[in-house]
Amino acid sequence: MRAGPVAADQPAEVAEVRSIRSGSRDEHPAGTPPPGPDADLAFRVVTGLAQGGIPAAAGAGISLLQATGGRATCAATTPLVTAADELQYRLDEGPCQSAWRDGEVVRVPDVRSDRRWPSWAAAAADLGIGAALSVPLDDGGAGLGSLTVYAGEPGAFDDRDEQWLRLLAHAATALATARLREDADEPGARLRAALRDRDVISTAKGVLMARHGVDEETALHLLLETSRASGTRLREVASDVVHAAVRQRS
Repeated sequence: MRAGPVAADQPAEVAEVRSIRSGSRDEHPAGTPPPGPDADLAFRVVTGLAQGGIPAAAGAGISLLQATGGRATCAATTPLVTAADELQYRLDEGPCQSAWRDGEVVRVPDVRSDRRWPSWAAAAADLGIGAALSVPLDDGGAGLGSLTVYAGEPGAFDDRDEQWLRLLAHAATALATARLREDADEPGARLRAALRDRDVISTAKGVLMARHGVDEETALHLLLETSRASGTRLREVASDVVHAAVRQRS
């Protein structure tokens, strides 16, 4: 969210920090890493690319192994995908389940005539699904999930579509591996995130103290006021202040 207009009664220092916040959202200085990507957003990007890159696709989704051992659709471009996937979890059969278990690409040219998963095929056809294509997310032999596209008409997918899904599956596999490791070590991950937040906030306070000749308490107040006024997390405001300082030095 970009900062709104600066109120007339705000201190000049707050106005400056807010202007840094407003101007820092679309770029980061060379040589400094941007904030880490949100995994859920990244999964949504992958499924969006899957559907967008295959003209016949009516939807795309990623089924992912959970740290608890369960299965869930972590991203879906349409409600049709969620419904088709949920049928597979409940019936324990279907293309994304098979791709996941066997580590092989599964293509379903015609759902109505496919005999591999009779219960799922009948229910999927009733949803309006005519074809499916599923690629495993395989990390060195460990099945983590699958990337699947569905179409309304039979015979919708070809070798080029399969190649496109395989390419996207590499990115999704890397994301899934990172997600599982973080979920398995959730308390440790939370601690590391908290420490990173603390460090960037401390650095931002130091920048403001040096720039404006204020004490630590005042510097923190500037960050908090900017966070409140812009509706942005304190850590993000602090990160923008630090990035702006690096840009000015480079």
